[in-house]
Amino acid sequence: MKAKRFLFTSVILTFSLFALYIALFFYQIGAPIRAEWWIHSSYQYKDYLADNIKEKKIIIAGGSSALFALNSGHIEETTGLPVVNLSAHAALDLNFLYYKIKQHIHDGDIVVMPLEFQYYWQNEQMSDWFSTNMMAWGADYLKQLAFDELLSFILTTDPDKVFAGIKKQASDDKSKLLSQQEVINRLNVLWSTEGAQWKGYSYESLNQYGEISVNQPVTYKPNSNYGLTKEVKLSSHFIRMYQKINTLVKDNNGSLYLIWPATIRNASFDLSKKTFLHRI
Repeated sequence: MKAKRFLFTSVILTFSLFALYIALFFYQIGAPIRAEWWIHSSYQYKDYLADNIKEKKIIIAGGSSALFALNSGHIEETTGLPVVNLSAHAALDLNFLYYKIKQHIHDGDIVVMPLEFQYYWQNEQMSDWFSTNMMAWGADYLKQLAFDELLSFILTTDPDKVFAGIKKQASDDKSKLLSQQEVINRLNVLWSTEGAQWKGYSYESLNQYGEISVNQPVTYKPNSNYGLTKEVKLSSHFIRMYQKINTLVKDNNGSLYLIWPATIRNASFDLSKKTFLHRI
């Protein structure tokens, strides 16, 4: 009888501790920890743009190469379709891009994904960078996850980061989350007084299309192979997420296009030469 009571008590205690940890995990979401808060603020403006397009549109979803290297104004002039660029950072998981596309796709939309090459071999293991940012400003993303996805996210997150968030949440630090109206008002002031100018990795660097520096001349001289130095195999995570995104687009009578990301010709990556063409 004592053994049964001990086992029952142990199960109850374990369950209670787990429930407490889950509660603390949700409590610390949004804490003013060190994170890329500018991405959240940038999405406040991008979401505003997307929500105000009522007709068929082009959705661009990728990493920072699409944020910095595409010109939606030029694409709109060429295609006659409005464009919303939902790209921000290549460390955002494909599941996050799926979430943003789902948030804004409508009937007949065209989805273009100029994915950085690492997306094609990215595995399902969540990076520390991604988990940190989702706990900081990705509450809406976490809320829409399926139960098993959310549970996996919680269990694979470093507990030290969770307790650091709890400590920050309980401090007097103010939230770093800017409202959509705050972001829009600040951008309108900047555009009217200075135009779109580079202000570092900040939402304040955005132009009216939600992109950064697209009107500036290319001065960066890289020596980059863009990660294509060996034989690459598509990951199961990429294939699963591609199918998920493709199904979403088809369900909305849209079209999905994967295209190469923007690259700069250099000695380690030159698509005018057969060696590099063969590799890609």
